Amino acid sequence: MTHQECDQLCRALHALQQKDQVHAMPPLDIPSLRADRLAAVVPSATYAGGSSADPAHTLFVYRSCALARARGGTLAFYVDDYRLDPLWRRPRHYTELFLHHGIAALIEPDFSLWTDDPLAVQVFNVYRTRALGRYWQDAGLPVIPSLGWSDERSFSFCFAGIPQEAPVVACECRTPGGNDEDRRAFLRGLAEGVRQVQPVHILVYGGYEHRFWLHDHLPPGPAYTMLPSWTHERHQIRRAEDRAQRERYQFRLFERGETLCSI
Repeated sequence: MTHQECDQLCRALHALQQKDQVHAMPPLDIPSLRADRLAAVVPSATYAGGSSADPAHTLFVYRSCALARARGGTLAFYVDDYRLDPLWRRPRHYTELFLHHGIAALIEPDFSLWTDDPLAVQVFNVYRTRALGRYWQDAGLPVIPSLGWSDERSFSFCFAGIPQEAPVVACECRTPGGNDEDRRAFLRGLAEGVRQVQPVHILVYGGYEHRFWLHDHLPPGPAYTMLPSWTHERHQIRRAEDRAQRERYQFRLFERGETLCSI
């Protein structure tokens, strides 16, 4: 795989910026999302298998199910970065797939911002996040902006390009929570995102598992929806299936015992 399509995407975005068709945030030229093509739907469930009763209000995580299953729903990209790289290298191919399968909305890809990464790498990942989000918007796909940050050094650029008062933004909260410092760092970044973007609603992926420490410390202003991660939901489904299987087995043993006693 070459980087030809990646180069083409960067050049196309730069050409549009020169024509003032894509506004870029100085001084880093990070593309801005279109306010008129922001998604307003707020998913209330995370898909982890089986049938979905309400796809329009369900979050589907990329690579956790077939794209056909996510028709009419919101697709999120809370996966390892190596699974996101093909989206960047072949933007047209994947955009056509999303359109073909009737994805109703996309959360911007969550390219990682690690505190020990050079700032240049962090800026590039913010650029990729926003560039793909804008690319999808221009193809007709509504987008939910992704709030991502590392530490205070990233605050000057990590929220660039997100329209203020966006109806819905999303962030993930799967890794924080192991210790108090991680929790404080997450809350500092979230508070800064709220201050800069002033969103109406924040979708916190993985927040359901961490609600015991999140609930009383969320920055005031937006409404919040705490969604479980798909791995948490899958675990719950498997536990329920295992419990049902044990109950069926015990019932069969009980019936057999009743039969033996009657002989």
